[in-house]
Amino acid sequence: MASQAVGSVYDIKNPAKPQYQWRNGRVVEHIKWKEHDPDEEIDLNNFPHREILGPGYDEFHPQMKNFGTIKIGEKFHHDHVSNAARSKDSFFRGTWPSNYYACMEWITMPDGDRVRCLFTILVNSGGCHHHTSSAGFNQILKDAQHGKKITWRDVMDPIELLKMEYQKEKKAREDAALETAFATGLDYQQGMKKIEEAERSHKNDVDKKIATILEATRLRDPNGDKADDSKAAKSGGRRGGNANGGKRGGGANAA
Repeated sequence: MASQAVGSVYDIKNPAKPQYQWRNGRVVEHIKWKEHDPDEEIDLNNFPHREILGPGYDEFHPQMKNFGTIKIGEKFHHDHVSNAARSKDSFFRGTWPSNYYACMEWITMPDGDRVRCLFTILVNSGGCHHHTSSAGFNQILKDAQHGKKITWRDVMDPIELLKMEYQKEKKAREDAALETAFATGLDYQQGMKKIEEAERSHKNDVDKKIATILEATRLRDPNGDKADDSKAAKSGGRRGGNANGGKRGGGANAA
């Protein structure tokens, strides 16, 4: 199992001052973002790039290979859409998405940490080394291109969504059960005990779903983004990845 130690990436201009923290070779987000309503619509003309991409956005480079690891590709690639030199416009120009972006899928690191894949992909391609579009991954990019409404639900970790929805449904069940208990004259303590017993089954169901997602999206190839990214930039990197189960929250053997 990979080390869970957290280290520092130091600011070159001021080596004594840590600029970032890292975990499992990935930069750790240092900004505490507000909690979003899953059904809140995202403005595609003002897409929250920094919130989605993390500190890698601050360190942008036209040849960025992975925004999570802040790795720069060793080979120079042109923008395969405009045929011009790849630039910030290739990633962030106009209405989201532009020509390139980071893989939006969530993966489970060897120590259980949940992060986005963030491997650079050509939007109209086969996906990244781990998540192929043919298996349904990164469908959000295609949906946005076709003018579909995009909400925070579409970009949130499916495990966090499960937890949020469970807590909401749990409160509704508890409120209904207490109302019934009071209406029937049931002792409060007895009522709470019945609620807890009934809730155990719901919690087990959610835990099973979470365990399935964690395992299905577990990173199988921690060094996968060390492969040559020239084909990934053009075709989505079918050469290295394999996916089963498809869409967000589904199974990805290579993820």
